[in-house]
Amino acid sequence: MLPHQLDKDSIFKRNIEERLRIIQVTIEAGERASKQYRFNLSNMGAVTEEEKVAAMIAQNAFQKYQSGRYIEAYEEYKRACEIAPRFASVYRNWAVMESQEGHLIEADNLMDKASKLSPNDPQLWLTWGNIKRKNDRIKEALEKYEIAYGLDGEDPIILNSLGQAKSRSGDYAKADELFRTALQKTEETKNEFYVFPTKNKIVNLSSIAENLARWAEDILRVRNYQDSEIKLKEALKHCQIVIELDKDDIKSWDLLRDIYKKLGFFYKRIQNNDSAILAFKNVIVKKPRRYRESKDTIIAAINICEILYNLGNLTEAKNYCSSDFKKIADRLEHDIQLQKKLESLSQKFSNSNYLKGEITRVNPNGGFVIITADCLTKDTYLGHINNFVPKIDNIVDTMLGKTVSFLADEVKTYGKVRKEANFVQFLN
Repeated sequence: MLPHQLDKDSIFKRNIEERLRIIQVTIEAGERASKQYRFNLSNMGAVTEEEKVAAMIAQNAFQKYQSGRYIEAYEEYKRACEIAPRFASVYRNWAVMESQEGHLIEADNLMDKASKLSPNDPQLWLTWGNIKRKNDRIKEALEKYEIAYGLDGEDPIILNSLGQAKSRSGDYAKADELFRTALQKTEETKNEFYVFPTKNKIVNLSSIAENLARWAEDILRVRNYQDSEIKLKEALKHCQIVIELDKDDIKSWDLLRDIYKKLGFFYKRIQNNDSAILAFKNVIVKKPRRYRESKDTIIAAINICEILYNLGNLTEAKNYCSSDFKKIADRLEHDIQLQKKLESLSQKFSNSNYLKGEITRVNPNGGFVIITADCLTKDTYLGHINNFVPKIDNIVDTMLGKTVSFLADEVKTYGKVRKEANFVQFLN
């Protein structure tokens, strides 16, 4: 069509001009993309000019979403897909954003498009698995990770992610195998051009430790105390290595305290009191700043206090429900039960609540004694075998006439009030 003919057809002319404008914008954007986003383009796998432009727009969308501008980011991803509709990486990145917003159906649809465009890309299946796992859809995550693993069984990140899903589904042995292989594969990539990243090692070791701790709890359910202890100790060893690698990693410290806490509960269960106290002491943070640090500290303090009290070591037990620990507990607005528990323990050390009395009846078969209080009213209290400190094995006749101190309590049973003696201690 000649120029003068083109001028006569104004609609056709406008369409041509608009197409030329789009082409020019695309070329200019492509030039900017190659200069400004070279590293990111290589990550997204952009090859054609259209993909480079789409990658640049996707990066811009990511930045907008990071700054809290979801609607603008959504429009940018949409535009990127219009420019390069067969560029799988854009759909993948868009899906990640939608999953973070809780739009799981939209994320699934986008990942479905991406996987159909590039079915042999293990990173796509890895990302899809991550989306599923972070939303607690472990069975679906496993399916995606298995595909990624089938495409690239040497990638440490894929191995670690598959291990996470296996651990969450209770297959601890397979998870352990995958985590250790991931660590080995990552270390094998060392060469003069590549320095083994500390962060990756921390992730691998932490994963091994977390899985061992879950495994130990599972074994403990069938009362396999020996193997449970072995796995908890091994988990602790891996955590300590992680701390040595990076003493400023908050998550690593959280994990270390969690393992010590599990050890404390384990030893408390098997009545290895010294080891339990030592483990719980390692959980306590002297000056906790974060909520989790405060919560862990109070849990540990309560358990130490209970153990020491039951052993009859009241002086030391009292230290773990002191005003310093109460101040820490006051921060736990989401854990009122812990606050009440610590307060209850604290009240046990209030001398004004304790009475003295004499055991005036024993019932070895029933497992209790009757205590007559040393007061004008001569009130009587039932002292059950489980309410003695330190703990006793049996109620025996020789207890008759013994002087004790106890914490008076009233218990309602079937509408009647019964007086009970708690924390009964022999005084002679």
